[in-house]
Amino acid sequence: MTSFTLVGTVQEEEGGRPLPAATIHVLGSSRVAVTDSSGTYRVVGLPLGTHVVEASRVGYYREQRKIGVQDKDILRFCGSDTTAVLRFYMRPQHLP
Repeated sequence: MTSFTLVGTVQEEEGGRPLPAATIHVLGSSRVAVTDSSGTYRVVGLPLGTHVVEASRVGYYREQRKIGVQDKDILRFCGSDTTAVLRFYMRPQHLP
């Protein structure tokens, strides 16, 4: 196994409201996903290793998170398939 799937949700920091139409980008790659109406996303085919993942949406501050997936034992902990979970909690921008 040399790749995994990254799944998760994007929610508003206060209240936990799901954020549809947020963009998830694995920096340094062409891998991009957009959240669905429930704020859920899925990025497939990521190579094992460390990745910086960015969530962005109009009206919210961008958020970056680092995820390191080094071996298959970590992935097994997340379930029977090769899946890792990363959740984002975004803070709204307050424009003057």
